[in-house]
Amino acid sequence: MIFLGLSGWLGYYFYKKSKTDPVVYKTEKPFTTSITKKTVATGSIIPRREVQIKSQVSGIVEELYAEPGKL
Repeated sequence: MIFLGLSGWLGYYFYKKSKTDPVVYKTEKPFTTSITKKTVATGSIIPRREVQIKSQVSGIVEELYAEPGKL
């Protein structure tokens, strides 16, 4: 009698244990938007080569024939 009761109880216990809860997923509704990717960087800019513009003679420079950024 004890064997039948223990077998029944173990069967019920393992049946309840094997039953898993359903997985519930959170869902969202789709929407249209623009994606803007921004980056913030700190630091300094150091030129590879620095050019000094000086007059070879004393006086006033009226016009430069070189454009900035070009050598």
